[in-house]
Amino acid sequence: MSKPIIFLISFFLLTPVFAETIVTKSGQTIEGNILEKTDKYIKIDFYGVPMIYNRDEIQSASGENEVNNVDNTAGVNKDIVPQDILSPEQKGIEYAIGAKFQEAEDQFKKAVAMGMNPGPSEESLNIINDFKKGLIKEDYVSQLFKARKFTMNRQFQDAIGEYEKAIQMNSEYAEPYNSIGVMYFMSKDFEKALPYVEKAVEKDPENVGSLNALAAIYAYLNRFEDARGSFQKAKEILQNRGDDKGVQLMDKYISQLPK
Repeated sequence: MSKPIIFLISFFLLTPVFAETIVTKSGQTIEGNILEKTDKYIKIDFYGVPMIYNRDEIQSASGENEVNNVDNTAGVNKDIVPQDILSPEQKGIEYAIGAKFQEAEDQFKKAVAMGMNPGPSEESLNIINDFKKGLIKEDYVSQLFKARKFTMNRQFQDAIGEYEKAIQMNSEYAEPYNSIGVMYFMSKDFEKALPYVEKAVEKDPENVGSLNALAAIYAYLNRFEDARGSFQKAKEILQNRGDDKGVQLMDKYISQLPK
């Protein structure tokens, strides 16, 4: 049974100025930066958190000729797809599930180098690096990638179940909390999302992605000062790293929050 992956955003509460627009069949207009389009969905950036709208909910979208990252394997059961059809990220996940971490690392690096949706591959590399540092164990890493496989296939309930198993194995690692929180966020269950992302920030306070996700949830819950505080923390971390573009992005997000 498929479940729509839809964000119905209350943009009357927020006043961002973006370049691209999605209009839903219900008449709602959503403005944002489009990250990816396929024949099944459009992914759009909301305060640094990717949101997915199913095509059957969309009336029109700007920039149709500008974004062409079509998923040629959409609707295919990737469990039985030959390896030469899988993307580097998908191959890397399969290798990681089988504890072939060097092969997995090579595939994730390939995905990043090719610019094929590098964010998830960079996150996967972070997990592999933490394993190499001795911060997490082999069976735990494989468990995380079982969950990531379900996430990639947008089977969120299955992914949440696998991440919950990971938390039982190691309650100190931030990744499962953040991922569960973001998936609840993507299902519009912001109250459930909040404690997971808060826990992720508690476990890894320097993680800018988690801070951005927390800020986005606060914004949805009309907790704008809390959102501002999370973005400010992320900005300070980026300043310390010398990431000028990241700092500018945080300033943009902060300026878009209602006073």
